[in-house]
Amino acid sequence: MKNKLLILGAGSSHLPVIDLAKKMKIVTVVMDKNPSAIGFSICDKAINLDSINPSNVFNVAKKEHVGGILPTGDYSVYPAAYAAEKLGLPTIGTKIAKLVTCRSNLFQKFQNDGVPIPLGKKAKNVKQAIDIAKKIDFPLILKPGSSFGGSRGVIRVNNISELKSRFDHAMKNSLNDNIIIEEFIGGATHSIESLTVNEKTHVLAISDRERTSEVYCVDFRISYPSEQEDFLQTKIKNAVKKAIKSAGIKNGATHIEAISDNNRIYIHDFGARGGSGGYIPAVIVPNVCGINLMQKMILISLGKKIGSLKPRFKKSVVYGFFHPPPGKIKRIIGLNQVKQFPGVIDFQLHVKKGDRVSEITTGPERPGFYVVKGKNLDESKKRANLLENRFKILT
Repeated sequence: MKNKLLILGAGSSHLPVIDLAKKMKIVTVVMDKNPSAIGFSICDKAINLDSINPSNVFNVAKKEHVGGILPTGDYSVYPAAYAAEKLGLPTIGTKIAKLVTCRSNLFQKFQNDGVPIPLGKKAKNVKQAIDIAKKIDFPLILKPGSSFGGSRGVIRVNNISELKSRFDHAMKNSLNDNIIIEEFIGGATHSIESLTVNEKTHVLAISDRERTSEVYCVDFRISYPSEQEDFLQTKIKNAVKKAIKSAGIKNGATHIEAISDNNRIYIHDFGARGGSGGYIPAVIVPNVCGINLMQKMILISLGKKIGSLKPRFKKSVVYGFFHPPPGKIKRIIGLNQVKQFPGVIDFQLHVKKGDRVSEITTGPERPGFYVVKGKNLDESKKRANLLENRFKILT
């Protein structure tokens, strides 16, 4: 059935994806291993199976006669490609899917193809990591060789002692048997949302990112558009296009992270899917440039024409995350007023009074977020600051 889509994921970040597909008059079949996944409440058919399992995805896609399969995170890129390839549906293919979901192999290819990346090597144990560290020098970033995304396992180390004590944080989050030891580059960080159609890449949004700490690489604010000068944004676009070409993606969305430092660009993360489980292409990008990137992704998944990719406008969005100090929540201030603040597109809080919040080490541990828009970056940042000043999680 050409107008039936299998969506891999039914969490809160997937709600705008499912809702959009339904508004497009597409029948939605949604898979998630969580029987209480919130997305099951709005989809046409819920399948309580783990979408990380390629056979599960293939069997469901075949039984349901879907016309396309949409991965929403790194974990589902390969299963989606596996099932789609076997069923003759649109896909990036299993060879590319396997490459882009293994960071260590992908970045080795990037290095071979001249994509600008930080200096780094993979290690399987602490001894190998120490040997690599002595050659690259501190500070360093440890990353899982392959992971579920969301900054899981990504951590900074400043010396041998920290490398030894933090090695397991990266390794336990790795889906394979290695981690990457990478030089730390201290410039500005960015995320880039792109769509490649027939090997031509269209960069639709570039952000500036702010991180929660010097140890864990977790964002607390992502601002669109980037404030970097035009020449530097051109360099970012060129590096992104080179990375996409190296990865072999001819049709599909990418969520790429980069660092700009001393007028040089370094690609440091790569996803062959939309950012934040599909939330960024479904909610953020449309408010930044007027193009619904998720709509285009759905159409590509179904093998349909996507229409124009010409931006309709240029506005600003701030995507902010709450990061209270660790401890028991004593009070939440301003909860009832949040959605009345100017420019608020979305607000979600996953905790309540009496809950405990721990130190934030990965993206999924953040207790909530907000999205505000403005006609320009100055306006959206003022609105974000207003919200953060009036809404508080006290521990």
